[in-house]
Amino acid sequence: MKRHRAFIGLWALGLAVVATLMIYFKLRGEPASVTAPEPVVTPLVFAALALLAFLCEAVDSSLGMGYGTTLTPVLLTAGFHPLSVIPAALLSQLMGGVFAGLLHHNYGNVDLRHSSAHARVMYLLAGSGIVGGILAIRLATWLPVFYVKLYVGILVLAIGVFVWFSPRLGDRLSYRRVLGLGLLAAFNKGMSAGGYGPVVTGGQVLAGVNSKAAVGITAAAEAITCLAALATLYVLGKSINWSLAVPLCLGAVSSAPVAVNVVKTLPHHWVQRAIAIGCVLLGTMTLINLVA
Repeated sequence: MKRHRAFIGLWALGLAVVATLMIYFKLRGEPASVTAPEPVVTPLVFAALALLAFLCEAVDSSLGMGYGTTLTPVLLTAGFHPLSVIPAALLSQLMGGVFAGLLHHNYGNVDLRHSSAHARVMYLLAGSGIVGGILAIRLATWLPVFYVKLYVGILVLAIGVFVWFSPRLGDRLSYRRVLGLGLLAAFNKGMSAGGYGPVVTGGQVLAGVNSKAAVGITAAAEAITCLAALATLYVLGKSINWSLAVPLCLGAVSSAPVAVNVVKTLPHHWVQRAIAIGCVLLGTMTLINLVA
């Protein structure tokens, strides 16, 4: 019991820190591009990067959202270049998602056995996520950024409100809704580099998946989409900055036990309320950022 309380306390602290960083960087706007040399990863910087990834992934693996939204602007503001940040963030989210997904399965939060309903949802989300992401990148070249972010902000905010007030759109799981959800979430990700986690996690709840399983499924599905994105970057000849990627991976992986224990311990309706609040926060901050 004391161990569960310690996990929840640590998670709550991480949630407060991540929410504060998220609000600050959303209101601050996009970091300006820099041409200066990247920071040297000293032992102190290494520890700070690992702690940052730990906190962000602890929230992401327990709510299904918030990792890239918080981590990326912090790293860019710290002076790391986008071509270093993106592959390192994808790799750390891949490793954190795989480990969290396995732990969610082992702890009984989700059933990811090959023939289970939850596994089918994961495959649908991952497959549609890869296809939708490719299509979105093609469209991103001509759609105005302002209207894309406006759409994502309204959509994520609406999902949060629906998850809070109307737990499900139906009593039975709808695979058609899940397929559409995966395409929509990947479209958001490809168009605006955000909006994947809240749409996938909150949308699953609305489609008939219980909240704890939705978090575990999102962790596993997003790991697969991260793997596909990394493979694409490799084909394009992009490399990984290992001095940045290693501390991020260590922090992300080590956070999984905390996140999974929190999801296991909290009642279903608490997890669902937390998902709704996360969606509302992300959607609201996206909209405020547009007019700030």
